[in-house]
Amino acid sequence: MSSLPASEPATAQVPPPLRDAIFISYRRDDARGASGRVYDWLKIGFGANAVFRDVHSIGVGRWRDRIDAALARCAACVAVIGPRWADATNLPRLHESGDMVRHELMTALASEAITMVPTLVENASLPGEQVKQLPEPLQPLFREWNVRTITENGWEDDIRRLIQEIGEATALPVQPDFQALLLSVAAAEQRIAGLEQEHRAQRDQLEASQRTIDELRGRLAEAPSGERDRLSEAFAALAQGNTRQAEAVFEREHAAALRTAVDAACHVGNLALLRDVGKAATYFGKVLQLDPEQPEASLQLSQARFSLGDLDGAEQAVQRGLELARARGDGRLELRALLGLGDGQLARGDGAAALTHNRQAVAIATALADQQPADPDRQRDLSVAHTKVGDALLAQGQPEAALESYRHSLAIRQKLAAQEPASSQAQRDLAIGLERIGEILLWQKDFDGAVDTSRRSLAIRDALVERDSGNSNAQLDLSIGHNKVGDALLARGDGGSALAAYTKALRIMEELVRADPGNSQWQRELAFCHNRRGEVLAAAGESEEALMAFRQGQAVAERLACLDPDNSLWQADLAFVFDRIGAAVQHQGDLEAALQHYQRALAIRSALVARDPETSPWLRDLFVSHLNVADSLTAQNNPEAARLSCRKALAIADQLLSCAPDDPQTRFDRAEAGYKLSAAIAADPGSLSAADAELLNTSREVVADLRASGWPMPHEAWLRAMEAEQSEPDTSERRLA
Repeated sequence: MSSLPASEPATAQVPPPLRDAIFISYRRDDARGASGRVYDWLKIGFGANAVFRDVHSIGVGRWRDRIDAALARCAACVAVIGPRWADATNLPRLHESGDMVRHELMTALASEAITMVPTLVENASLPGEQVKQLPEPLQPLFREWNVRTITENGWEDDIRRLIQEIGEATALPVQPDFQALLLSVAAAEQRIAGLEQEHRAQRDQLEASQRTIDELRGRLAEAPSGERDRLSEAFAALAQGNTRQAEAVFEREHAAALRTAVDAACHVGNLALLRDVGKAATYFGKVLQLDPEQPEASLQLSQARFSLGDLDGAEQAVQRGLELARARGDGRLELRALLGLGDGQLARGDGAAALTHNRQAVAIATALADQQPADPDRQRDLSVAHTKVGDALLAQGQPEAALESYRHSLAIRQKLAAQEPASSQAQRDLAIGLERIGEILLWQKDFDGAVDTSRRSLAIRDALVERDSGNSNAQLDLSIGHNKVGDALLARGDGGSALAAYTKALRIMEELVRADPGNSQWQRELAFCHNRRGEVLAAAGESEEALMAFRQGQAVAERLACLDPDNSLWQADLAFVFDRIGAAVQHQGDLEAALQHYQRALAIRSALVARDPETSPWLRDLFVSHLNVADSLTAQNNPEAARLSCRKALAIADQLLSCAPDDPQTRFDRAEAGYKLSAAIAADPGSLSAADAELLNTSREVVADLRASGWPMPHEAWLRAMEAEQSEPDTSERRLA
């Protein structure tokens, strides 16, 4: 047996530690969100066990020992640096020997085996003068190592480059499906960013869907192979805009295990809200059955109920969400809840209560924006709150005050759009802000200004479709933009151009509905398009074509109303189109058919008021129906029945006026009912009573007062008749009974 010489004692050869991981260093109060996102993608790129981040990976034991042990097996150290990393609060901490971030970076810098990757996020910068203020041992991080920057607009390319470069520098293997997942997730995020539904619902739907994307990305980073495959399937579906397939993935997951039931139900609800609000309401209800303390689910349930026309259910859910948000001290959730309350109150016709809650929301949004003035999300929240205040003011007949709120909102949106020209959401917000200004200009009868502003909004939406022609929700937005331009053109008297704009909107909606016939929200928008074309054709005297357009709208509205008879919004839509058909056939001289359609609308509206007697829009619709029936009966020479309908309309007008005595629309409605009742009475051989004459005079006085105040008077036949009567010399000589 051979042996070594005594002068050369045997020593064990200790192999160097295996360096197969990546360390993330970050300051928790600086860039926690961005570091979490980087952390997710590094795990997706290199594997869930290949990345160390203190909160998730430190385990038990002394933190210095745990960090040193983690760095001993790491081939790279990614230092995530945000705008507060070396600010007035955190710079002194970097000079303290007990600071964890200082220890992490100094330990990593001291190792020749670790590749340092300083990474700037959230628009952070660290110029030379700031580097000089760092502790001397940390300065090599910026002087000797290449600094990487990850931007929000270029996130996909930046994170791909970061992972590729780390892989090349360390020889760590990148997961084979990384590139495909990065493309799918990025495409899914872009799809979600472009989603648009009813204006009142879009904001909450967008945020909910984005939360689902963020949560799924985090789970993808931690997932074992089986779950990774399922999540990959969901992202691939979302990348194609196929929310139905993504819903199916989580429906299976929801049924599989109670552990993930709440999350899975949330995901189904968030995604279904984009196309099937009934299904969304069902799943948000399941979330709250499993976990009643979820304010987000309460607010989403409220939005779904609102879209279904269930105003009572929506109010109960949003009130619960508001309570939970306040209990948590979550200002942004409280803001959302207040705006949701305002939407519900505005739908009920309670503009004063809506204005109160929307102004409370502005106060909260202002405080949150003041705390973090550089945060675009908080600025956007403030712009939304100002818009909601404007909506409530406009509903109360205060266009000048509404214009001021809309301009506050627009100024914020213009700034955000300039800062982020590549952001589809910022550009879309700007288009909506211009749209609101256009609506005020229409109210003020500045028709040229309204047309110009609406076209500016449309140009933005057109550019967004050019940017992503496959985005169906951008197409929907473009259709709405064409309709808004059509409204402005029609008000200006350019019926031919208005018809062309409405036709463009209709063609877009027909393509969308053809691609997804089960999307009830799109079906409803299609009906609106048919009805708009019908109105402009009717105004041009094209009664046959108008009637054809209205009947196409009726067919869609009837399908929806049959699909869900309890959806009050869809029932109201059907009553609306019956009114339009009634007017069209009456213009053709078919008085009996006109009366039948008016009575069908009346029956629907009577049922809506019986179901919800406190909702003033339903009451006003019923008022309109009674007057339409009265007009039809008058045309058929049935003054006695016409008087009965007029009196019913007048009673409703009195009821509405008692709740809003200063509202110009309500005052105008009562004047119309009073005048038409007087006209129906005067059609008899008998004479007006003193009370009837007083009612007629009051109606005339109200009309004169509204005209003098500048309120935009509609151009209606009964007004022209009233003016003609007042110009006759014997008008005041009616014999009193």
